[in-house]
Amino acid sequence: MSDVPPRRFSVPELPTEIMLKIFLLCDAKTLVRVQCTSHYWMETLASYEFVNELDDIWRNQGFSIFGHFGYSDNSRRTLDWIIKFNSNSGQRFPAVLPFDLGSRGWFDIIGIQKGVFCFRFSRTGEFSTLLIWNPMTQHQFWVADPIQLIADDSSFLFSFLYFPGTLNYSIVSIFLELGEENRCVFTTYDSMLRDWTPRVQCPDYVRKLDPAYVALNDASYWVTWSHDEPINTAPYIISFSSLTTTFQQISLLEEAHTTCHSLLIRDDHLCLGANTHNAQGYNTVIWQVDFVGDQLSWSKLFNITGSGHAFIPVVMIDGDIIQVLERHVQVEDVEDMEYTHFHLRRFFAATGRKKSLLWVNYEDGVKLRSIHPYYEGFYP
Repeated sequence: MSDVPPRRFSVPELPTEIMLKIFLLCDAKTLVRVQCTSHYWMETLASYEFVNELDDIWRNQGFSIFGHFGYSDNSRRTLDWIIKFNSNSGQRFPAVLPFDLGSRGWFDIIGIQKGVFCFRFSRTGEFSTLLIWNPMTQHQFWVADPIQLIADDSSFLFSFLYFPGTLNYSIVSIFLELGEENRCVFTTYDSMLRDWTPRVQCPDYVRKLDPAYVALNDASYWVTWSHDEPINTAPYIISFSSLTTTFQQISLLEEAHTTCHSLLIRDDHLCLGANTHNAQGYNTVIWQVDFVGDQLSWSKLFNITGSGHAFIPVVMIDGDIIQVLERHVQVEDVEDMEYTHFHLRRFFAATGRKKSLLWVNYEDGVKLRSIHPYYEGFYP
């Protein structure tokens, strides 16, 4: 070993532009540590410009799918679980919740936006709360639940979205207010104001909406509920703008009137999946909805056909469809066993190829409560 000490060189300070390019290559843990070094880096690495650029990079690294499963018997909701898998390969990964549940607890995933989760849960089975959580940074924020008490799933709706061009998010709550006159009301939460707005009555057409929704720009979209029962009126889409706090009713093309619909997002465009099936098989048509001023423009993107039961489009990733087939089998024997099978697959719109991602089998009555696309994000 040499006894000559190493020479020291003064390292020139790198410009902020170069430092930011380096930080764009770092993982979330490193970025959180850098934020703690000074107020300057806390503000710089939490700016919309940096977070949004980082968001574009991480989004291109691929998506995962979070599926929330539970028993058909709602009294066993404390046993609900989450499955996480890669949207391209189907590989499963561990999924951990950021809270503990008691013996009567339950949870729902309201939505996942920009890599951030919005949960509604209860530890005791009675009073509930909302939790905003980023699994990459482990940051949490608690929000009071405007409903708090458990209610029938058909009596309330939630949505979660980020305002365009900002780091602020909004939570929309629509629910049936019980009293002398049962009214459908709504209230919104703004992360910048950190408070819920006063309750306002919804228009009369905000009824029988599917709990599943999509968020696009400043608006949330629902489609009229149509599962397990015939449609007596023409289906339509409801939009709610978090900026103007107004609703809009969107009529569907007559060609898209079916007994089952699902909403999707493709390249910042609203899309509608319309499903029909008969003895020969199923056919799903994906429509794109464009808003040109006050007019609507509908364009048919592609068809998905096959034999057997209809595969319901659930989410769209990179222009492809993630589909789910749910089948229940009742075996009438001494124990009256019930089996549930889920088949999740990806339909590649460009080629028409179908790829199985995951088969899940359960020896009980199980249902898929919700399914969400996820990519790592640095949003607060």
